Amino acid sequence: MQDLDAIDAFKSLAHESRLRILRLLSKQGDVGLPAGKIARKLGLPDATLSYHVNELLKAGLLRDFHKGASIIFSLNVEGIKGLLGFVLNDCCGPQAELCRPKINKTATATPTPTPTKRKAAPKTAK
Repeated sequence: MQDLDAIDAFKSLAHESRLRILRLLSKQGDVGLPAGKIARKLGLPDATLSYHVNELLKAGLLRDFHKGASIIFSLNVEGIKGLLGFVLNDCCGPQAELCRPKINKTATATPTPTPTKRKAAPKTAK
């Protein structure tokens, strides 16, 4: 991956909706999702989804294919690997093992809020 390609990929990820699209599709594997389903799951209007998906396609982070009348979108795994490889290419010099990601499944889970106890109001004398 060249510098300008990486810049385009990072620019495409620098938007909340596009990052949400990428994260949603990362859970789908090669199967992907039809555009309409992505729009519904993320609460995006069709035109807005189309714009954001096109930005991710141009950056090489998504791929699309036709299945019947639907357009299915999925991750372009090679594009993602290329971007990560670009970032980690010179990572940590001779200690490349420091750059290996540590996968922590609980890090993405939403913590359950701890209920707070209310103090009882003081009783007033009548």
